[in-house]
Amino acid sequence: MRKKLTLLLFILFFSLTLGNSCAWAYDINPSIFSDLRQGGKYLNMKRSGTLGDEGIKKLAKSRMVKKVETLILEIHDITDEGARALAESKFLQNLKVFSLNHNKVGPKGIQAIARSENFKSITTLKLWGNHIGPEGIHALARSE
Repeated sequence: MRKKLTLLLFILFFSLTLGNSCAWAYDINPSIFSDLRQGGKYLNMKRSGTLGDEGIKKLAKSRMVKKVETLILEIHDITDEGARALAESKFLQNLKVFSLNHNKVGPKGIQAIARSENFKSITTLKLWGNHIGPEGIHALARSE
């Protein structure tokens, strides 16, 4: 009994210490499933906690996002690494509306998005509050 209590207290402490930053440690699919709308075409990950790059990598590898046309990933601490994972995802080829507002994406991440063959259908790209810089702006301007 005492070992179980110690283990439970450790898990509780660990969870409280890491807060939302440990969301990536869990299976991402239940979070995606709870936030999917419109027959799988709309995904706003606002209730999933902060995913960070590790959670975003898992999302990019999930078959559950195959139909997604609108993807909203605001305030998830996504950096160039996470943006690159999204741009390379074989499951995110139907995006039309993509919001990465208030993340930490820099020029390299924007270049990956701009060059991505998977993102040719995007009509709306929201990047407010990122650090895209002149290189990112030029990459977007040159993209097709």
